[in-house]
Amino acid sequence: MSFDKSKVLGAVKLKEETIVVEEWKSKEFDGQVVVRELTSRQRDFFESQFVPERKNGKANMADFRAKFLVNCLYTVDGEKMFDKTDVEALAEQPSGIINAIFEVGQRISGMGEKDVDELVKN
Repeated sequence: MSFDKSKVLGAVKLKEETIVVEEWKSKEFDGQVVVRELTSRQRDFFESQFVPERKNGKANMADFRAKFLVNCLYTVDGEKMFDKTDVEALAEQPSGIINAIFEVGQRISGMGEKDVDELVKN
């Protein structure tokens, strides 16, 4: 039996979880968002944003959650909801809303508290 890399590389689908953000509901929007698992490339890029921003030996974690959500929030139609130009606006949302969504993305992306602590330390 020979190895076929296409069977491995094309076999895995990213995890997704559809949630309703009640606070984002309006007449035009039902509040449903898809939180999608980060790819390895997305996670590496996300984490790399905090390495060069060190101040006094510690990572600058400003807008950490907002930057994370830019990478994993999609509409139910599969379109990316936000891009890097939206980080500041997302960061101005209530922390309870952002943290609740962040926790879903963190869980399905396999990013635990230990990983976040490593970012802060390094």
